Amino acid sequence: MVVNRKFVLNKVNLRQTIDMKTSKGIKLFAPSCISLLSYGLRDISIAINRPGNEILAKLNMDNNDIIFNTYSKEKDDTKGIKDIVLKFAKQFKTKTKSSRGVLFDIFNRIPFNMGLGELEANITGVIFALNNILNTHFENKDIFNFIIETAQEFNLDILQSNVAANIFGGIILYNNNLHHPVQKLYAPLGLNLTIIEKRNKIDNTIFDNTDAQELFEQSKNNAGFIKSLFTTDHDLLANSLKYNVFDDKIAANINWYKDVKSISYNNEVYSIGFSHYGETVFIINPNTHIRDENNKEILQYFKNKGIKAKLIETEINLNGIFVY
Repeated sequence: MVVNRKFVLNKVNLRQTIDMKTSKGIKLFAPSCISLLSYGLRDISIAINRPGNEILAKLNMDNNDIIFNTYSKEKDDTKGIKDIVLKFAKQFKTKTKSSRGVLFDIFNRIPFNMGLGELEANITGVIFALNNILNTHFENKDIFNFIIETAQEFNLDILQSNVAANIFGGIILYNNNLHHPVQKLYAPLGLNLTIIEKRNKIDNTIFDNTDAQELFEQSKNNAGFIKSLFTTDHDLLANSLKYNVFDDKIAANINWYKDVKSISYNNEVYSIGFSHYGETVFIINPNTHIRDENNKEILQYFKNKGIKAKLIETEINLNGIFVY
């Protein structure tokens, strides 16, 4: 699979690209992630090509500190991700005993508060850039361990599988009890996804009273999904995601979801579900023909209902963060 690395640069990006010719710099792309899969798979994340954050970094010749020169859409950062990422960056600089300053420009293409891993994308992207520009020679597994250990030190709830998906790409199963906790699962060729970019307000208390039987039933779906990847069984993949136990609970306060779900399954998509705790709806399509027909009907439905939403067509990112 060829990763599309052509991104449209706005005027600020172009200026920074020109500036970087005069001093050492790096420009990279950090993908977003689909996680939890309708709350069914706590430790599985899927890296996707779009949306993703663009991060530019260069050595700061005038200051030995780490400075975020540009941080786009800051008004939407209601959870203080900028400050968290800066703390990680400074911790990395301290750990590596570097005396160099670094200037960052971060362009947030991943919408905030939509369950697409904007926190993990920025953390991994900034640390990856620092590792490169400061010549600290950390391996990918060392970067992963640093981020997880630092999150624990900061008492920060971070999704480890998202961090791993950002760094290694593909579909990640994370199990801290294993000697090698990060397992990269096989990603079937040909799958593509549609993200419905419309922030859903989910009442997370719906997960507070899950009973043992629900968790047991969902574990069978989880096992089916993982097995389908190793056996390239697309029917099993579709069925294991289609009958999520928590689907109705999550969808209870989204008035358009059942209609979109009905449209999608009538068009024979593999699955429609939720990322993270339900903030974003994703659709897994078997091919581009079904995707195009289904997306067309969904957009017409939204238009008829007067619902403002955007569809993002994307694929599984197999390689994780990349420099370009």
